[in-house]
Amino acid sequence: MNEFEEKVCYVAKESRVNKELIAHGWPHTIQVIEYAKMIVRSIDASLEEDVIIAAAFHDVSRVDDECDPTHGVRSAEIAQKLIPKYFPEADLKSILFAIKHHCDFEAQGGGVPVVANYDLRNGINPIIAMCLWDGDRLDLLRLQDHPVIYTEYLNTDFAKSYANSEEHMKRYKSKNYRNNFS
Repeated sequence: MNEFEEKVCYVAKESRVNKELIAHGWPHTIQVIEYAKMIVRSIDASLEEDVIIAAAFHDVSRVDDECDPTHGVRSAEIAQKLIPKYFPEADLKSILFAIKHHCDFEAQGGGVPVVANYDLRNGINPIIAMCLWDGDRLDLLRLQDHPVIYTEYLNTDFAKSYANSEEHMKRYKSKNYRNNFS
């Protein structure tokens, strides 16, 4: 982990509303950061810092591990206050969009919540959202009720080819690993 990533992780971890979560705790966030970095490096590595910020802040407002469809909006509100202070060079608009919508059950105009189903004419960089959303979805295997990843909910070619692969599944083979997040 480089100095930039350490700073992002420190600020995001300290801003978490509930530091005691299990399924959506800090280990999940670290895994999402790792997946999101793999994805952005396959598309445009110059966006890696913005993707790391989005991934680190995506669940900061969660109060529990239950279904919480509005935590994306609340997490974006927290990020909006902190990112300009600590990371003024970041693409704030794109990062906030990614965080706000990462937990949508349906796209704004209808259909599955993939970036292609959103109106991005307002200067949002779709790569940042795609990397966060796919990174978050790739880590669903940590939960026992998600034995596979449905690729129709993924945005990037990398995530679609990586999902459910032997390498991907190997990360979650241990029953104890999954029980830690149930």
